[in-house]
Amino acid sequence: DFIHTSYIFLIMAAGDFIQMFMSMYLLKGKKYKTASVVENHSEVKNHKASKLFIVKIGLITLILYFSDFLIRPFFSKYWEVISIYNSKFITGLVYAIPAVVALLALWFSNKGNRQSFNGVVPCLLIGIVGLLLQGSQLDSVVIVGRIIYGWAVFKGVVLFDTLLFELSTPESYATDYSKVHFFQNLGVLLASFSVGILVDYQGLYIPFTIAGIGFFITLICYFFLFKVKPSSIFKVATN
Repeated sequence: DFIHTSYIFLIMAAGDFIQMFMSMYLLKGKKYKTASVVENHSEVKNHKASKLFIVKIGLITLILYFSDFLIRPFFSKYWEVISIYNSKFITGLVYAIPAVVALLALWFSNKGNRQSFNGVVPCLLIGIVGLLLQGSQLDSVVIVGRIIYGWAVFKGVVLFDTLLFELSTPESYATDYSKVHFFQNLGVLLASFSVGILVDYQGLYIPFTIAGIGFFITLICYFFLFKVKPSSIFKVATN
């Protein structure tokens, strides 16, 4: 509404530079000991049951990222079809809701206690609810769904990343994360290639349905691959 579309790419480039300078500031700052080397005396802890955990987390997050990125490309068009507001600015605001919620969740999480990995299950369940609400085709309900979904995805992704570093060792953080990141990027690519076909044949609402199914599959995989006990989930829910 306010600027030409081509300027968006310049804003994206500026964002990359800001991110680069922030990374340099954090690396050179004294708050985090980025230069220190941690010696692992329990060397191996058997590398916590070999490297199989990389494949497990990689496959789970592949499905999670596929589901998350499936709803993104056509969301703006979907919103403009169902909404009474004929404004690109409003469309952008609604699209950005999950990112804003993620920032707020990050701020609150820094003030809270460390969360158990069993919190993954509630996050995925809440994410499914958020996806179903977004697919309701009612603009007010979609906004509520975006808020719920933004919180759930942020917490879920953070918990899986934390789980990776928990199971890895300081010497292997970079290589292990790069391997899992490959799976995540593969999920993004699969979503990008398939979403156009899905929308062409089934309409603008179908990505939310498929993404909800993807979240459910992610939940099942997490249950079986990490042998999560239902009793531990109820403890998290009651805390």
